[in-house]
Amino acid sequence: MPNNDHVNGYLHFGLFIFIQENCQLQTFEDRVVSARKNSPEIKTYTIIMEKTNPKTAKGGKRKQEQSSQPPPKHNRLSTFPEETMSKDEDMLAENDGIQGTEKKEENATRNEQTVMSDEEFEINTATDQEDLGSNVDEEDISLRGYQEELAKEGCEGKNVIVVAPTNSGKTRVACKIMQVHLRQKKAERKMGRIIFLVENEALAIQQGEVCAELLPTYRTKVFSGNVHRLKKQMLWDFLERRDIFVVTAQLFLNALKAKNIESVREFSLIVFDECHHSNKQHMYNEIMSRYLDLKLREKVESSELPQIVGLTASLGVGGKTEKVQGLNHMKKIMANMDAKFLCTVRTPDTIEQLKRFANPPVEELLPVHGRDVDLFKIAVQEIAKNMFDYMTQAPAVRDAASNDKFIQTICRFPASFGTEKYLQWNADFMKAIAKVESKDIRRVINPHRIHLEMYNKALMVHRDARIRDALDILKEFAEPRIETFANEPENPKLIKLEEILLRVLSSNQNARGIIFVRTKELAQALVRWVNETDSLKGLNASEFTGQGAAASDGGMTKSGQKNALQFFKDGQHRLLIATSVAEEGLDISKCNLVIRYEHVTNEIVRLQSRGRARAENSLYYVIAEEGSWILEKEERNFRCEKLMEKIVPDLQLFIEDPANFWERELLDIQEKMKREEERQAQQRAVHMATTGARFECFNCSSLICLSDDIRVIKGAHHVIIDEEAKRRLILKKGATDFEEPEGAKYGGVLLCANEECQRQLGSVCTYNCTEFPLMGLKNFRVVDQSGKGRQFKKWNQVNCRLEEFTFDELNAVVAERLAIV
Repeated sequence: MPNNDHVNGYLHFGLFIFIQENCQLQTFEDRVVSARKNSPEIKTYTIIMEKTNPKTAKGGKRKQEQSSQPPPKHNRLSTFPEETMSKDEDMLAENDGIQGTEKKEENATRNEQTVMSDEEFEINTATDQEDLGSNVDEEDISLRGYQEELAKEGCEGKNVIVVAPTNSGKTRVACKIMQVHLRQKKAERKMGRIIFLVENEALAIQQGEVCAELLPTYRTKVFSGNVHRLKKQMLWDFLERRDIFVVTAQLFLNALKAKNIESVREFSLIVFDECHHSNKQHMYNEIMSRYLDLKLREKVESSELPQIVGLTASLGVGGKTEKVQGLNHMKKIMANMDAKFLCTVRTPDTIEQLKRFANPPVEELLPVHGRDVDLFKIAVQEIAKNMFDYMTQAPAVRDAASNDKFIQTICRFPASFGTEKYLQWNADFMKAIAKVESKDIRRVINPHRIHLEMYNKALMVHRDARIRDALDILKEFAEPRIETFANEPENPKLIKLEEILLRVLSSNQNARGIIFVRTKELAQALVRWVNETDSLKGLNASEFTGQGAAASDGGMTKSGQKNALQFFKDGQHRLLIATSVAEEGLDISKCNLVIRYEHVTNEIVRLQSRGRARAENSLYYVIAEEGSWILEKEERNFRCEKLMEKIVPDLQLFIEDPANFWERELLDIQEKMKREEERQAQQRAVHMATTGARFECFNCSSLICLSDDIRVIKGAHHVIIDEEAKRRLILKKGATDFEEPEGAKYGGVLLCANEECQRQLGSVCTYNCTEFPLMGLKNFRVVDQSGKGRQFKKWNQVNCRLEEFTFDELNAVVAERLAIV
């Protein structure tokens, strides 16, 4: 094997096989044997792996099927062996490189239950009709005492944020405000039209059903990307034909950007579900920015603007533990929502009434010691260190020019390897690689980075689950010849988890539990563990993950999610193991047990996930390794939550002061935010004036196209229209992941044509039988005219001009190509 940078830069590693510069192999078994000399009491297990196919290792489509069948799964509730996930527009806006796939998901149904396909899954409400007739009498929505208190200012037409715990009935409060609003508009002979904004389609369907049930005399319609795609029904076509619109926020924002809907003034009331997200670059904030433009720049009277109602379980304090900082965070959220009132349950009687419905759980932090001796971790870390050493010793890196010498200090084994913090280190590492000018250096480093990322993921799963679960992740890099597990050391955290599940769930057949984890890989690993453990398999655990990935990569379809929740409610699955998608908003049955397993985030999520423990005498645990930052973070979240409880009454007194101090401060905060937004827009405009930026394959640095060759469809999908660029790419057709109403289809796989690379760069857009490369931004290195390279996560951060593309223009390009043919 030639020993030069160009070849070594493309060396990929089989599982636990490190290819050293002298081309000798050292396997994991060698390291175990070596470790046993010093630790003879350790029970051994051996793993012998062989390298992957070189073609595959060089970045082509990874091996899709493992050589051995996994244990039968009882967790997957939707059985779509040939289905690809339907992408909602709110996901597509920042996820242009739709991941095509050739994998087929192998699913098993429990008791041969029948589920609905996406096409059969109707997104309807009972009142989605042109004419409801006159046979439905409108009845006042009844409220509990504390709900009446929450609804008071909103029913008076004020802009409000309603803050109340999970399961307290905030949606019912919102419907009461909506009912009063529509009646008032009718009495005034004015247009009454409401849009209820949510973050995803599952929430849109859920909230749409509630609105239709509670407001049967008004016409309610749910809109999401799938309604546009499957039903060919556009939001803007129904403005005069419905009263209440429950819409995914990204779809509404896209409609505003495309001028399909002229202004937020098309609606008389806007409800924001989970409004605490109205911060920074969130889509809620982008929508409200247009509202504030009308208020501050066009001086539209408040009576001519839509009423704003926000719903949330907590505004949070932005992770701050100082009162002033926490107060400023709350004020900023209120300013973003133009809220004049903060509505909470405040009187002694209503507080006592709320407690009867909130059922706060008993909380406990459970530190658990890790494995006493971890040979698996030792071996993988040693391999990772050798890989970092190899990078720094490679001639291209060692002899780097002065402009690139900074990479030598970065290519060092980080202490965070094997943890969540390595993910951020890796993101910074990618940015650093993009800035390296030498193509040879990038070709040496990036293949190593890709494998290190996978090893890190495996170590994270190994830390919290079993060795065999970590091996399942690493099988993508190798074909196992022999796997033997003799007396595999048990994970102490799993022992603790088993103890809790047996005590709380197994003894009570009506009990339900949810375990929150950080990643879909860990969710799948824990589901396998539960369903393969004799004492726990009766729980028939199911995973509950998001729609942001294809089903074959651990994501779920919307109907799969719906079935998972229904089967959980019915008791066919008594344990859900969920990622963050289940933390807020979704209507999940009453739980006796909620566990956050090696995963915490902020004070808002803490409150919301704890709110899932709704049953009487329920329990809330946080399980983490002794000395872990997670325990410290949860304690900080507890302090933040208590600080929020202290700040809210003081803020309410300030807001309600008759001297109108809040009105003045509100305007001042909004003006400052708007000026900063305008300043950033000017900076972006300067950057966007740049043309001629080079887009290179991040892995091999091959030129793919120039920025002038890229067009943007619907503000979201970035396609290459230059025919010459297609010679540098491999376009593979595949199943359609998403289809526009205009007929554009997105799917398949886009690969770099360099034979020594062939990394995936995106997918394929097909329109009128003509194919266009569809770019996934994270797979590209962007080089400006000065020669400086960068890597970007979001298209709105790219520092060059990219032209919008209408379907009329796309038709013209297609016609031109057909004429040439």
